[in-house]
Amino acid sequence: MAYKYDYNAGRNWLKDVTEYVVKKAKYSKVVTVLQTYKGSSTTKLSKSELESDAKAVMSVGSYGYSLFRYGLISSYPTSAEKLTS
Repeated sequence: MAYKYDYNAGRNWLKDVTEYVVKKAKYSKVVTVLQTYKGSSTTKLSKSELESDAKAVMSVGSYGYSLFRYGLISSYPTSAEKLTS
């Protein structure tokens, strides 16, 4: 689980964390779990923000993505396989 907003981190941090785990996991498929809200305020992220985060982690080897706190999204982002097409 990559809590970008809890750590006040950016998209590059998401990529760094994902890339690290992918390298350590060697023979396993890694799926990064993305936070769907900003910090403790639970402000919902936009579909485009979630898709940009998903594209970022997939660009460094994440097999796909999953969402933490599904109920805090206003619109479901595009599936992982369509984001890479």
